[in-house]
Amino acid sequence: LPLVTLNSANTKTHLTESSYLSNGGIRIVVMSMSNKAFSFNSDALANIIILASSEAVGQQNIRIENVRLVTAGTRIELTAQSSQVTANVMEQRAIIKAKNTTRKYGEANPVFEYTIEGPAIEGKPEITCEATSTSPVGTYNITVKKGTINNTCVDFVAGMLTIEKAPLNIAADIYTKKQGESMPQFTLTYTGFKNQETNAVLSKQPIVSCEANKSSAPGEYTVTVSGAEAQNYDISYTNGKLVVIKGAKKGDVNSDDEVDVTDVVMIIDDILGKNPNGYNAIA
Repeated sequence: LPLVTLNSANTKTHLTESSYLSNGGIRIVVMSMSNKAFSFNSDALANIIILASSEAVGQQNIRIENVRLVTAGTRIELTAQSSQVTANVMEQRAIIKAKNTTRKYGEANPVFEYTIEGPAIEGKPEITCEATSTSPVGTYNITVKKGTINNTCVDFVAGMLTIEKAPLNIAADIYTKKQGESMPQFTLTYTGFKNQETNAVLSKQPIVSCEANKSSAPGEYTVTVSGAEAQNYDISYTNGKLVVIKGAKKGDVNSDDEVDVTDVVMIIDDILGKNPNGYNAIA
């Protein structure tokens, strides 16, 4: 910021330099490289910029005196009348802004941070947000208030908290059945629910599908999970598998996968009480 600026009539034709003297005065030199005459019109001859210290807040008397004007060359000296004005010095305004931040649904609010523009402040602002751990996905204002700040000239700018969906995984298990048996009941495992919630909060329940059926041949079949929806959850899936094993043959009472005389022997032994464990009767 320059100490002295010229009036509008001389800004384009003249240059100015200023410096402090040891006696407290100020030397101002005005020059024109093209020797243009200095214009004295209704404007002020010069504008003096006075910078107030941080301790000068309030009404202050500003006195200008002992002004001497000396021309170059002819050294003609003129004096200016002393003057005094009263200025109301305002404290520079500080701006406190809450930083924008994000978190997942179901989490506690983070420690809210802020930035300061302008002069230093004494004390700390109060920063609050109406969002809680149960607040749904969306955006919420982060409000900044005075708190313990002693400064009088402070502007407060709110921030924004964005609550994002929490991750939720729905997983199928590994299931087993014998060929010829009915399909099992596919149970699912949920990982990631918040606030003691259950699958009851899902707006659409998951769909479980498997290409196997009651008579499918022995082997492994993928159990696919899909289709769930929820307001506050970002859903992922873990597929399971169905293992179909061979079913028992009729008459294979000793479970050796063969129907032969050994099965007849086991039945006779059972009748005679020689087989206390019984046998695998296949109708």
